[in-house]
Amino acid sequence: IEKRQIERFISQIGSNYMFTKLESTETPNFIAHTPNEKIAIEHTRFIDPTNKQIEKFRKEVIDEAQKRFENEIGVNLDVTFHYSSTTMDKNQPKSYYINLLYNLVNEIYQVNKNREFRVSTHRLKIENKYINNSCYANK
Repeated sequence: IEKRQIERFISQIGSNYMFTKLESTETPNFIAHTPNEKIAIEHTRFIDPTNKQIEKFRKEVIDEAQKRFENEIGVNLDVTFHYSSTTMDKNQPKSYYINLLYNLVNEIYQVNKNREFRVSTHRLKIENKYINNSCYANK
């Protein structure tokens, strides 16, 4: 659970860092690797109920989109992304956000599926208004 929370936290940091690996260690709890440096991370629990509710909703969206992708496409990809600062519209059902994420991942996968790939969309800006950039790899 801690590792998934850290991965989601890292995905929200923004485009200042390109993380290549997240290593579980005893002390600190994690080491996040970038091409040029290592960042030590000590994990603590969310206390703020609003952030906890947002994190729970985002986790449900991610989990459902991942489950749908694996069921329909049958492939397990390594996907990371950075949320934008745009607030999700509460009038939209959860399925709307699941479809946005699923379609984004599937679009990148379909273009690259016939080869081993690691794709970053940082410069392409093809994401939706809720995701700034993303990275995909099939190995």
